[in-house]
Amino acid sequence: MSRENSTSRPAPGSVYARQIAPVDVEQPLETVEEGPRVAFRVRVPQPLGDGTGPARESAQAIAADRHAHATAREGTGGAQGLPVVGRARGGQHDPHAAEHTNSALRARVAGYDAAVRLAKLAFDSRVKARSVTNYWRGVSSTDRRTGRSRLDGPQAVLLQTVDRCPASCIMCPNSSAQKTGRVRLVDDGLYARLLAELRNVRTLRRFVLMLQNEPLLDRRLEERVRAAKDTFGPRAVIAVVTSGDLLSPERSAALIGAGVDELSISIDAHTAGTYGRIRMGLDFGRVCRNVEALLAENPKITVGVRFLRQRENQHEVRDFVRHWKARGAGVFVHTVVNRAGSLESFEAVRLAERRPAHRLVQAVLRRLYPFCTLPLTAMSVLADGRVILCCHDWGAQAVVGDLTRQSLGEVWNGAAMCDARRALMAGRASDIEPCAQCSLRHGPWGVDGAA
Repeated sequence: MSRENSTSRPAPGSVYARQIAPVDVEQPLETVEEGPRVAFRVRVPQPLGDGTGPARESAQAIAADRHAHATAREGTGGAQGLPVVGRARGGQHDPHAAEHTNSALRARVAGYDAAVRLAKLAFDSRVKARSVTNYWRGVSSTDRRTGRSRLDGPQAVLLQTVDRCPASCIMCPNSSAQKTGRVRLVDDGLYARLLAELRNVRTLRRFVLMLQNEPLLDRRLEERVRAAKDTFGPRAVIAVVTSGDLLSPERSAALIGAGVDELSISIDAHTAGTYGRIRMGLDFGRVCRNVEALLAENPKITVGVRFLRQRENQHEVRDFVRHWKARGAGVFVHTVVNRAGSLESFEAVRLAERRPAHRLVQAVLRRLYPFCTLPLTAMSVLADGRVILCCHDWGAQAVVGDLTRQSLGEVWNGAAMCDARRALMAGRASDIEPCAQCSLRHGPWGVDGAA
């Protein structure tokens, strides 16, 4: 892979250079004061990893779930079979009811497995199969009639700790957002309170320190990672998604030392020329060197690279996947979306019409899973504490709550969130802003922007 530097950096004094000047990495971002400093560490009430407490309960639950699925596939029943069996009134075993229950569960598991295989076929990526899992979790935990979640909190949280990004990418609304004024960092008290509430509801599976920004501009990111890891332990994955331009070997080591579980780097190109046309303002050679240095250390965390497929780079997908897999990185290939209508350049960057076989697979998946479940499973929190309906809502068109004035539970099952969920599950995405303009409004399969 060529590592020549991109020549697309903005000229000094240009409009773009002036736009990003407030967040130059040489400036002390941590000096921005937005509230009183408080201790980040939140003590986990029970010990983890000693064979007792939440770790053991979680392991037992996972083992029981795996046993149930394995039994359903094998078609066995009785005392060694499925945990739910038919019983007549009075506690007597009813073999007909048991057989009916087991058959229904086997059919349900078979359908789920088929959907996972379809997702893999449709997107050429193992990671995309998570969409089916998230869909299943979201639907099963939400009341269709009221839109209220049966869970006390989200399964995933995306948090913006600083509201800037130094790049100008053609597939990102940040290129035209023209943010001005003071750089905003998440308030220390808000962050500590969010961690404490997420710990108490015990629903969190994934905590992502990135939302519409470049998280490495936050010089206290390692401190925030450590606080999250101390709070959740092994119960939640702590992830950072970055462009990699600032991910020096020293920064990588600091994040790993703080307890990060996953580092994901968005590269989106295999050659410097393509990279320069897509990710303006960043250095392709430096990004590749940073990622390769990280992989060379063989860290005990998940390291992945991302490729956002679009018109400008689609010819490089195979070479990109082959290159980074050979170096030991996980590879996540996904497709450009219109960011809930916020991406003005979407028609210019979206992929051309897909092959008939791909369209057929998408049609089947849309029939099985016909709506987007992001508001059913995830919460997106901006640096100022506002909660937006979805991570794709770059214009903050749908603010569903404010964590500076409301608790986590009040936002998660508040009227705005419930109304949006109910409309989505009823097939009325067009009634919601920004969903009405989103290329994902018909579910996670409409990734090419087709209505």
